[in-house]
Amino acid sequence: DVLFELNESSLTDAADETLRAVAEEIDASSATIVQIDGHTDNTGNDAINNPLSLDRAKAVEKRLKELITRGGITFEVAGHGSSEPVADNDTEEGRAKNRRVTITFAK
Repeated sequence: DVLFELNESSLTDAADETLRAVAEEIDASSATIVQIDGHTDNTGNDAINNPLSLDRAKAVEKRLKELITRGGITFEVAGHGSSEPVADNDTEEGRAKNRRVTITFAK
């Protein structure tokens, strides 16, 4: 998971470090499809959160395209707004965990 600051779709230095490791895993895998799903916490409304979650997913896709060295990979990118929390949105710690992008691929 790649975490984001509130209302941000810019990758942090820590996120970039994580994406470098993920790119190496993708390069070493047999994956041809990489699913990238963006998410937000529940602050704001759907008009803000849905486009923000997609922007987050697109930021990750862009960086992975720069980092992955092998061809033949298709990216499927989606934004889910705040509809799929992984943590409690009643705490700042939980909201921070919900501001994320998940990357799924076959090993």
